[in-house]
Amino acid sequence: MGFQTSRQHKKAACMLRNRASTTLTPESEPVAREMPTPRDLVSALEEAVALDAPDSTRPAAEHASSPTLPSPALNKRLAGSLARESTEAKVPCSEEAAKPDLPQYHDILSSMRGRRVILDLGMLLDFLKIDVVCGKCRKGHILPTVVEDIRPHIEEHGLASVLHMKCTVCEHETTFETSSKTGSSRYYEVNTLAVLGEQNAGLAPAKVEKLYTSLGIEYTLHKTNHGSLQKIVGATVETMAKKSCENAFKDEVSATLEREGTTETVDGTTYVNIGATGDCAWPTRGSGHAYASFCGGFVLMGALKKKIMSAAIFSKQCATCEAVERTAEKEKKAPVYPTHDCFRGCRGIMAERDPLWRGSSKAMEPKGALCTALGLGKHKLNRNGIFARVRYFTADDDSNMIAALNDPKLMPACLRPAVIDYLNRMYRYVIKSVAAKEDLEWAFPEDEKVAWLQGAVMNVVDHTFGMHDSCGKYRVPMSDGTWHSWCGVDANEPEYKPHLPHGKFLDPNTPPGQNTKVKAVFETRLAKKEVLLKQLHQTDTNANESYNSMVVRGTLPGGKAQQNGQSGVFFWAHCHAIMMKNEGAGYRRDLCARLGIDPPESMYSLDERVQRQKERAAELRVTHAVKKKRRLVRETKSARNDPLAARFGYASQVGFGHDSRGELLDDDGD
Repeated sequence: MGFQTSRQHKKAACMLRNRASTTLTPESEPVAREMPTPRDLVSALEEAVALDAPDSTRPAAEHASSPTLPSPALNKRLAGSLARESTEAKVPCSEEAAKPDLPQYHDILSSMRGRRVILDLGMLLDFLKIDVVCGKCRKGHILPTVVEDIRPHIEEHGLASVLHMKCTVCEHETTFETSSKTGSSRYYEVNTLAVLGEQNAGLAPAKVEKLYTSLGIEYTLHKTNHGSLQKIVGATVETMAKKSCENAFKDEVSATLEREGTTETVDGTTYVNIGATGDCAWPTRGSGHAYASFCGGFVLMGALKKKIMSAAIFSKQCATCEAVERTAEKEKKAPVYPTHDCFRGCRGIMAERDPLWRGSSKAMEPKGALCTALGLGKHKLNRNGIFARVRYFTADDDSNMIAALNDPKLMPACLRPAVIDYLNRMYRYVIKSVAAKEDLEWAFPEDEKVAWLQGAVMNVVDHTFGMHDSCGKYRVPMSDGTWHSWCGVDANEPEYKPHLPHGKFLDPNTPPGQNTKVKAVFETRLAKKEVLLKQLHQTDTNANESYNSMVVRGTLPGGKAQQNGQSGVFFWAHCHAIMMKNEGAGYRRDLCARLGIDPPESMYSLDERVQRQKERAAELRVTHAVKKKRRLVRETKSARNDPLAARFGYASQVGFGHDSRGELLDDDGD
């Protein structure tokens, strides 16, 4: 049941009016009473309900079903009535200042273009409690200044407004600002937060303006002020990104020392050898040699911590430089560039900066790897002069290296697709099984571990050609302390057949010298120390691909359909993505604190929810059900592209896969 009449509503209004009645000072001057708070409203309503309680003849069940709060409609009417009555009581009635007829400003503002609804409610309440009475003469009351006979005088500054008020007696002017300013800056906090949200969400100013106008809010921030705010927020997040990358670099070095515990001295300089993964992202679409993007970003992540240690952002454009060049071309003069923050060339975060770089879009990837690796090598780890360098590096082999590997002139004739799949399977099984079990009985130095792996990898070739003399030397340690042989012949399995053509091992003499040629391929491609270190530490570029997706979808305005390299938008988008990757969603609160802004409460709740979802997704990613589903999807995609599967169905596919974290999904050795 709701309220049947407005009787309880009137009782609550009377109670609240009596509580907040005006009092007189010894000088008999009226003092404005305080605006009722929501808690006062609820308290008055509860007392009104208690006083209007039904008699004892009413059933107990009916008492229990009665509400303790009013319906929303009556609550809204009550709040409006109390606000009007309290405002009237706050204005002192005196002979000098007679109360004029107040215009209906709500109706006037509703007819105006844009509803000024974004303001600081705390500041508004303080204004209503203190500044309703003229602060100069203490006799008149303040009303909005009227222009054009009916329209209140309101200045619009983006999302902030300045309301001009005037006393009815002394005509003293007072201004009320709907938002405070950022520290000593001349910019309002609400506009700074709006630009911060644009960069964080990857929204272009035109899209943001459409959103505001749909809500009835006119966005009047000038493009010059908008650009200045973008630079202020961008410079702040750039500083935070540099600090975050530096901390990630130190964490990666600490994790490497904890795992390896060794350093290397070269020409009198002590180095800590770390692993890294790298990949480049371009904002516009392209493939192969058809890359035509004007900007790109390369990030270097740690192999152990999976955090961004360094980044190199490239751009072929700069709005200021291009404007100077166009003017100089028209006047047929040499361009004179002004001093400005130029984003053309290579701009790095913990990386070498090269403003004169003018390479192609595809050349951004190798140049970024060079700049980031060299940039990290120049940072001292402590006062003793110890440095760190990237010893093994994992990246996508999407350059001419793939063409060299697939050149039929360099490959032995026996390496048919089925044989290549078998060699790849055995190679990955040895590497990943050993890497997963290395913490059990692999406490010896890294050099001995790599030498053991080199012998095991080369033994894969002998095993494929039916020579099993050394298979017993390279068994895999298991969790129960035993050593498992991945060779069925060494394990004395009578029905053992390799997954090779016709179920037989290859003949080293048909054609002659084939095993020697395959060994040469393994020695030059797969058995190198750097390659084995990369495989041993389970490095991949999945984290880099995730970061690229975060930049394009989350923080880059327009996604891959728009160029953003002329200004700092692309660079600042990478700064936001770096902070999100390294520090999590809560970095926005630290950014607000550095800008001198108190973070909104809604920002806390959103960041906590996003962080919980991220942690939950990470927990589900390593479960057996999700790994199995991921493997099934991968095998299905491979089967669709296989000609045998197209003729005989997906059942002809022999699947063997590893999940994105490098964990083995098949316990069978062959």
